Amino acid sequence: MRVESHSSLQLAMVHDHAIARHGVAKLDAGRTFLLTTGIGQPRTWGFTREPLVTGFTQGLEEAAAMPPKERVRHAFGVARTRLVTCCNALIEQRVPDASLGALVLLEDAVHLISVGRVRAYLWRRGEHRRLTPDNENDPESAAGVLRGDPSHCQVPLEPRDLLMLGSTTAFSPAAVAKIAAVMQADAETPVSILATLMTEPAKASGAGAAAVVIRVR
Repeated sequence: MRVESHSSLQLAMVHDHAIARHGVAKLDAGRTFLLTTGIGQPRTWGFTREPLVTGFTQGLEEAAAMPPKERVRHAFGVARTRLVTCCNALIEQRVPDASLGALVLLEDAVHLISVGRVRAYLWRRGEHRRLTPDNENDPESAAGVLRGDPSHCQVPLEPRDLLMLGSTTAFSPAAVAKIAAVMQADAETPVSILATLMTEPAKASGAGAAAVVIRVR
C-alpha cells in the first residue's frame, strides 16, 4: 500500500506568545501518524505531549509481532504509562493531560485509536465518514489519555481513499466549508493544500491547530 501524506501545524497564541499546543509525528517508517493536544496550563502542553510520542513509538516496536489491533492497543497503553510517570513527577494543583489520535496503517487497513478532542474522517468516492465518536457535547469527551477511554476502529482501505486527522480546531466551520468546496471541485487536490486549509482558520483566530491528510494510492 502506497500513501502520500502532509501535516500542518499552527501555534496557539497565549498572551501574545506563540506556543505549540498541538503536535504531529510520523512514526514507524511512515506508517503511523500521531496527533497530540495538550490539556491544562499552557506551560504543561509540551510536557504532556512528548511522552505520548515516545511511548507510542516504543509500544509499536515492542508489539511488532502482535496482530494489528493488539499492537495498536499496546502502543496506546505504553504511551499512557509514560504520561502517568511524567505527570506523577509534577507539582501541579491540577494534573495536566493530553488528547491523542493515531492513524496506523497495517495490512491494507487503517487502525484509528483516539481519546479526547480529536477528529478523524475518511473521504471515499465523494462521501465522508467520521471515524471518531461524535460525542463532543458530552463533557466526558474532554477527558484525555489519563482519564478517558480510548476509541478504536479498523477500516479496510481502497485506492484514492483520503484520511483526515486533526485537532477539533482543525475542523472549524470555516475549515470544513473550504475542504468540502475544494474536494467537490477536484477530488485529487494535493494533500499539502488540504492540510493547510484545515489549519488556516485556527491561525487567524490564534487557537492553534494540527492536521494530517493521507491519500492512498
